[in-house]
Amino acid sequence: MSSPGQPQPPGAEWLYLRYLNRAHAMAVSRYADSASIDSAMRGACRLTFGPAQLRAHHDRDVLARWSKNLDAEIDGNARNRSYSAPNTHPAGDDEQVEPMSVRSVGIVGTGIMATGITQTYLAAGIDVSVASRSTESSAKFSANLDRALTRQRIDDNTRAAITDRVHVAEGYGHLRTCDLVIECVAENFTTKTAVFCALDRLCPSTTVLATTTSSLQICDIAAFTDTPTRVIGMHFFNPANTMPLIELIATHKSAPRTITIAENAAKLAGKEVVRCGDRPGFIVNALLIPYLNDALRVLRTTRNAPDLDCTMRRFGFPMGPVALLELIGLDVALTIQHTLKAAFGDDESVPDPLLAALVENNILGRKNRTTVAEFLAAATPATDVSRRSVNSL
Repeated sequence: MSSPGQPQPPGAEWLYLRYLNRAHAMAVSRYADSASIDSAMRGACRLTFGPAQLRAHHDRDVLARWSKNLDAEIDGNARNRSYSAPNTHPAGDDEQVEPMSVRSVGIVGTGIMATGITQTYLAAGIDVSVASRSTESSAKFSANLDRALTRQRIDDNTRAAITDRVHVAEGYGHLRTCDLVIECVAENFTTKTAVFCALDRLCPSTTVLATTTSSLQICDIAAFTDTPTRVIGMHFFNPANTMPLIELIATHKSAPRTITIAENAAKLAGKEVVRCGDRPGFIVNALLIPYLNDALRVLRTTRNAPDLDCTMRRFGFPMGPVALLELIGLDVALTIQHTLKAAFGDDESVPDPLLAALVENNILGRKNRTTVAEFLAAATPATDVSRRSVNSL
């Protein structure tokens, strides 16, 4: 037990207040205003209230009492961290651009995100062309899409009419006629830039090229094209066909026409659009992933994942942090946390040792049916788990 005046081990209140502090720091730095931050977190995480609304709800005495349980150095990082973005208001951004319709959308990728985005645009009455890596992935994508449409309980004639408007094929050749092409490949910089190099050579200059990256800087991807003015970020959230939010990320080179077409396409899909500056993590992942990383720091003390999830649901989160980590994929969370560390370089961006240990031991969550709770239960103080001892964490 800590003696009076010493920092207490982090718990649920510490975790909750850290989340509120980060959101407040983001607003104070003018990366995004409080209303945009609240809209983004409500839309992406199905929250009833955004962090600014929650701060306003709590009186100062409550916040002050909770703050006493924060580690001073880490709390200082949360308050002093810079969220400033590069200039993301392109030259000519104020000029009037005529509304532009999007008649056809191209999708690069055949995974869960690609399937969800395809459903979204088909439901909006827009033709979709999907580029796959192989005939096998084309067949798998078509089967997954058919199952998804079947779950919507639509009749056979309607389903046939919808599937007639989607063209799935290997390679990129059939994307030439699309107004907008959305890249949905793995969250890997080399993989994404290879796609953009190919699309830039193939597609006419009028085609807008969008990436769904959740953490990489858009300008870094755009630099691999000869026409960075037509590149933009459209960060969808899983499942893309039901989640209401898109983070729209323009670079300092994105043309007004590019921004208009991407925003129109998002609205045609029935999405709420929140504009973000071009820096890793944008709004949602810059707040969400560190929150999940902090949750693992709490677990190194408590070792009780179900209890932490239950407590955080009482704080107003629809899903506990551990369950959410398992849904997102612990490997994905670790990749994004590394990206944030590379971008910001501060101590609070360092991936928690428990997160690294979980991924090293192939505890990835739903994608391979493994859980954090089972790992912690097996990792008793006397147990050395595979390549990393949890006792050393």
